[in-house]
Amino acid sequence: MTAAAAPVLKQKSSQTARMQKQHAKAREDVVRYCDALALPVVAHEEALQLFAAVASASKMRLKSGTVIDNYYSAILASIHCASLLVDSPRPVNAILAVADVGAGATLQSVYVWVKKIRAAHRRPIPSMQADMVIGDMCARTLQLPFSFQRQACAVLPVVQAACGSAGPVTVAAVAIVVVASRTAGACDTHMCCRASEASGLSQETLLSYARKALASC
Repeated sequence: MTAAAAPVLKQKSSQTARMQKQHAKAREDVVRYCDALALPVVAHEEALQLFAAVASASKMRLKSGTVIDNYYSAILASIHCASLLVDSPRPVNAILAVADVGAGATLQSVYVWVKKIRAAHRRPIPSMQADMVIGDMCARTLQLPFSFQRQACAVLPVVQAACGSAGPVTVAAVAIVVVASRTAGACDTHMCCRASEASGLSQETLLSYARKALASC
């Protein structure tokens, strides 16, 4: 080995070690978060593959024993996309709710990595739809019966018209508030509070949209 080649081999060895360390940490975090979200085992492997691909494409590596700022955002985005691929959709809001305190990931930062994963993935990843969010919120977060879920999905056309260009999480949360409010004839503030916590949206936003939708029902 020449003197010139030694530093190159040392650098490659260091890069390989960092990649192995990153993969080990990613597996640990993915399994932990997926278990908290009650995702099937197949989602674990799908998320790891997505993370490895986007990390490689973005030249993202752990830095000398510490985690780079966007690591957790990429991990959470990978889990979100994996949940869509295995037909067990989990909204980004729900995934953020199980993330470690201080991880630094935000709704905006996770969606940045969702876009990167979609661009790097070899096949299309389904988009999150309002009915998927309703299913997740009713079954897991709010623990509402399936009959309530069906009613919320049934009012989606009216709610979508009232919400305009709002995203699927907003539309889903408003639909749930609308169904809870229809029998009372006025906005159900208790359900609005619960839906606000489950979706990460403000109660004021939900009430505003719900009132518009209720006026059209």
